[in-house]
Amino acid sequence: MKKTELYKKIILSIFCLILPALLFAQSRPLVTSINAVSKAEGKIELTWLLSSESKKSVSSLQIYRDTKPILTYETLFKLSPYAEAQPDEYSFTDTPSDYKEYFYAVIAVTANGPYNILIPSQNTTTKGIKIHTVIASSERVLNQKTKKADYSDGHLREIPLPEPDINSKNEASKIKMSKEAKENARDLSTGYNKKSEPFKKLYFFEEDMISPDGGDDYVLFQTLRSSLVRKKYAAAVNELKEFLSVRRSKEVTARAQFYLGEAYYFCREYKEALDCFLKTSDYHKELSSMWIDSCLDQMEIKY
Repeated sequence: MKKTELYKKIILSIFCLILPALLFAQSRPLVTSINAVSKAEGKIELTWLLSSESKKSVSSLQIYRDTKPILTYETLFKLSPYAEAQPDEYSFTDTPSDYKEYFYAVIAVTANGPYNILIPSQNTTTKGIKIHTVIASSERVLNQKTKKADYSDGHLREIPLPEPDINSKNEASKIKMSKEAKENARDLSTGYNKKSEPFKKLYFFEEDMISPDGGDDYVLFQTLRSSLVRKKYAAAVNELKEFLSVRRSKEVTARAQFYLGEAYYFCREYKEALDCFLKTSDYHKELSSMWIDSCLDQMEIKY
């Protein structure tokens, strides 16, 4: 009897140790939708999103900055956090002292440490951004020596003539990632291993199993029937993107966005699929979570 009780305690202890790790692996506290914009007065505004579910396990957010894209764990490991934010914050204002192009990454920190997965355009920027330069005409004139010249009418005037204000906005140039950078932009989370095989079958909502009477549901049904049902995934991507370009009801939009994610997934465009499933997680939480997990397991950068 005593041995039985002892075994129960041992099993319970092991369960208590393993459960937090399992929950952590499933929660995936990922920052998404990162964006950097150059503002007035020499500022750069960095914004991002973090789901309400992820905020429960996140203690802080680490913000990284570098003059080259932060796309690999090795690059991240060499950097120190540039700033820190709270889980409920969704923006950070940077004030660089120079005009260099900067790249940013935002990493969630939990009780188990930083979740060092890097996903381009989700939690790490792929476009360099730098502050605007503003040169006022008054400054330009003061920095030049004034000269005087005689004119035929006997009057004198200063040269050079006043110049109009110049506001040169340096737009962030598009960064063309090298082959090596793309290869390194895979799932490089420390201690993370692929756990599952990719999905083999498409999922369809019950609402789309039978032809509706009309409206957005009917248009979506016909769109699915012409491409996705027939496993023409590339065509399905184009048709569903066209379908979503028109304003639809929230429910239909959420389903169409999910189907677009599936089309990308079976085209092996896992990053694009991940973005779609993240957008549908508020409407179809459990279902989207499974596909998000699978995207992270299978994700590779394609050319």
